[in-house]
Amino acid sequence: IMAVFYYAMDGPHWSDCSAGTICKGDASSWLSEDDECVWFGNNCMNGNISQIFQGTNLGNAVKGKLPEEICHLTEMRQILLHNNDIQGTIPACFGRFSNIHTLVLYNNHLELPIPDEAIEGWTNLKTLFLNGNKLKGPFPQSLLKLPALEE
Repeated sequence: IMAVFYYAMDGPHWSDCSAGTICKGDASSWLSEDDECVWFGNNCMNGNISQIFQGTNLGNAVKGKLPEEICHLTEMRQILLHNNDIQGTIPACFGRFSNIHTLVLYNNHLELPIPDEAIEGWTNLKTLFLNGNKLKGPFPQSLLKLPALEE
């Protein structure tokens, strides 16, 4: 699944900007024979990917539309993809992320709508950052009903 994410999001052109202000070139651990849990930006719980972290102050040059294949990572707890070039909409299948508590997608090129099917599954979501995107039009009122969302 993570290899699909890598190619769908222009992985060969990613930068490893984990040092904060210095980028080291590519995120070379991706597609290695190592377990996906140790690939740059991934974390796992009980052998399942629970975090994708490819967002920094500089971004990591992640580009493209979010592939629906990542929705099979049902143990996802955190997605941090800020300051990149993510386009399109949040897939409806993101509703499968019932354990997600942090979704940080600011400063990308995401658009509305955010499907109610996605939002309804986010019962544990505490942190949501979507500012700096192309979110024009009526904002989903279902976001206001998320029980764990913090202001």
